[in-house]
Amino acid sequence: MKLQLHESTFEKIAVGNAQLREPSKPGKRSEILQLYKSGGWIQLVERFNSNIGWRKYLGPVKAMLPLGIKRLLKQQM
Repeated sequence: MKLQLHESTFEKIAVGNAQLREPSKPGKRSEILQLYKSGGWIQLVERFNSNIGWRKYLGPVKAMLPLGIKRLLKQQM
């Protein structure tokens, strides 16, 4: 297989790349460092689990679904 290179422009690439179109949202670095300083790793894990909520179950459930059902769901969305 041969690598094929194509010329492009920043504008073309930015259309499909949100990080190039707009700046990223400011993080919560100081909040996270303070949380780690006061409660350690356990506090960070609790914060993560409370923020992610039900989404942490989505990956394993999706992995158990048969491919045909995944395709049907994707078509419906």
